[in-house]
Amino acid sequence: MLFKNGLVLGEDFRFSRADVRVTGEKIALIAPDVTPENESVIDLGDRLLLPGLINIHVHGALGHDFTEINRENFTDVRRFLALNGATSFLPTTLTLPPDGIIDALSRLSEYSGNDDRGAQMLGIHLEGPYLSPAYKGAHNADWLTLPRLRDFKTLQNAAHGQIKLVTVAPELDGAIDFIRGITPETRVSLGHGGTDYQLCREAFASGATQITHMFNVMPSLHHRNISLITAAFETGCFTELICDGYHVEPTVVQMAYRIFGDDHIVVITDGIAATGLPDGVYSFGGEVSVVTGGVGRLRDGTINGGTSTMIQAVRNLKRWGIPVESAVKMASYNSACAVDVQDHKGRIAIGYDADLLVVNTELSIDRVMLRGQFLESC
Repeated sequence: MLFKNGLVLGEDFRFSRADVRVTGEKIALIAPDVTPENESVIDLGDRLLLPGLINIHVHGALGHDFTEINRENFTDVRRFLALNGATSFLPTTLTLPPDGIIDALSRLSEYSGNDDRGAQMLGIHLEGPYLSPAYKGAHNADWLTLPRLRDFKTLQNAAHGQIKLVTVAPELDGAIDFIRGITPETRVSLGHGGTDYQLCREAFASGATQITHMFNVMPSLHHRNISLITAAFETGCFTELICDGYHVEPTVVQMAYRIFGDDHIVVITDGIAATGLPDGVYSFGGEVSVVTGGVGRLRDGTINGGTSTMIQAVRNLKRWGIPVESAVKMASYNSACAVDVQDHKGRIAIGYDADLLVVNTELSIDRVMLRGQFLESC
């Protein structure tokens, strides 16, 4: 298959006129004025060709939370994610009782066999139970636990090795040894904690590589009482950022972009089960979530997640004055780097998976390709 006559966001994340040949599941050629060779030709007609986006922090969609989902609904959610720009993702857990999280991880690992019907699952993001009670956010404090290697091995065994990313509050007893023990095989993201600057630095030095939803459920950026955000800046780690305009004000997103740059921010949605559905009342980890204006809140007013999609996040960034090239990079290649799949996903490059988005200049999606196959919209 050959894509012609479009603007291609290349591996350097600059737009150029080029044709792209896809052979099987891979990108085989990127060059100007390629002559078709007995293959299907897609005339882009001045549309844009982007790499598929990657969402490493999403809890569900279409009324289904990943900790409770069945196989059929999992396929439906994978399809929804892909049609909205995320060609790959990490289903993200909630804090649950021990039996509940083991059951959820076991089922998700069984669903991980991927096909061309939806977004590819790259692994699992374990958000909870290793969180600080003081910074639990919407997580249930009754089920939080201290990080212990033996307990994590039980969870990883239940997930058949599919846990790729774990959020950890580094001030918890045993957290530093825990981080040393599971990295680099499993990535660690610091979050849901109130750790001081020095301990954050120690956690990064011990193997942590990123922070979870920057600015949310962590100490605010302060000019003297420095903590996680300052340590993240100094160490040059990856920083998740929710770009729905509610979790973080657009001006603060712009500030973060200027401070951290497009090499370090990882765009996420933190999407909850209500994603893709109207405002209303939904279940969230055994509690009630009221969604208004696309933002979910528990009965006490705590934000428990959003309902935006990855392509909406990229459109938001463009609308807030951030270059499209940077917005897409932060939602694709940086995400791939954050979970160590950057050698075959996250950009348009020869030998990479043919996960591609055909969009117009307003970033509305026309077609989605998953590993060399178009996903039909109906």
